[in-house]
Order: sequence, then structure tokens, then C-alpha cells
Amino acid sequence: MFVRLPDRDPLLPAFRIQGFRQYATEQVVYAEKPSQRSNQYPDGLRPTKRGDDRKLYQLYRKVTPQGVSQLEAPTYREWKALHSSELTGGHVVERIEVVGWVRMQRGSGARPHTLQFMALPENALPAELADFGISLLGDSEAPAWSSLRHYDSHMIDALRGRGFTVLLTQLLLVKDLAVRVPKPVREKGLVPSFG
Repeated sequence: MFVRLPDRDPLLPAFRIQGFRQYATEQVVYAEKPSQRSNQYPDGLRPTKRGDDRKLYQLYRKVTPQGVSQLEAPTYREWKALHSSELTGGHVVERIEVVGWVRMQRGSGARPHTLQFMALPENALPAELADFGISLLGDSEAPAWSSLRHYDSHMIDALRGRGFTVLLTQLLLVKDLAVRVPKPVREKGLVPSFG
């Protein structure tokens, strides 16, 4: 069972008493008016296409600590079921392999635009991917936000350099649920007798 709570939530001790443990930290970064620092975008940038889902899963496995990926999505099938709606409309950075991904969802009304990222911590990649993500916002005056895990610190730093600030830190908690499995009943089988 998974739970997401703000880091200073008064309910946190109650969840810990019930056996929940923290497996990751997530930071929500927000900008009223994000600003690009460069028009230099990553080499190998292209829109996602059919068949990229397996490559994106491999990227997920590379950027996500094993302890986290084993809890959230230990297999490709489970990962795809969790992220199937996110796989369309994004862009990937493909060199020899996929090393980055970005997707922008337009906000509506009071809801800000959403930027999603996944990137290896290679030299200029996070900064270039952040600039490209911001460029997808176009001339919009609406704010933008992104939710990134503690192990995405390179992307958090890149966004902070472009006008984003940490709005909220959340703790991701998990509790292993015990499932009772009935003990198999041994049935008497027919045994041939020889005579």
C-alpha cells in the first residue's frame, strides 16, 4: 500500500505506527513564469513514437534506485500499466539509447501546466531538457510545476536555475501487506497396486 504525505504532516507518526516506511522523497517545484536560459536543446531530441515504451522503461530502471523500482514497478508490464497514459505526447532524447524524456501537459483554469522529466545525469542534458520543456509552454502566461524525486536532483537543480522554487516536499511511504494464503490440502491420490 502506497501513501504520499507532506514532510511535516501531523498524520505521519500515525502512519509510521501502522508499519509504513519511507521509500522516497518527492519535491514539487513551481514557477509563476519559468524562463529558458538557452535555446540549446539536447542532441537526439525527437517526439516519442510507437515502440519507445520499452526504451523509456529501461531509462526508468537506470534513473530510479533499485529499491524504489522494485516496490513501484518491478516488471515492464507493471510499469507500463502505471504509466500508459503518460507515454504519448512527449519527447525523448535518443543517442545510442534513450537518455532523457520530457512531457508537457497544458493546465486549465487555475491549474498550472505540468512538466514531467526523466533524464540521466549527463553533463548538459538536464539543463537542455529543462529549457526544451519550458519552450513547450510557448507564450503562455500560466505558471508551471513539476514533481521530481530526490534522485532527480540534477533536474531539480536545472529547474531551480530557471525560476522554479520548491513548493512542497512529500514523503512516499509504503506498507507491505500480508496476504493469507490457505495451506494446501494434500489429497490422497490413487496409487497403482501391483499384484
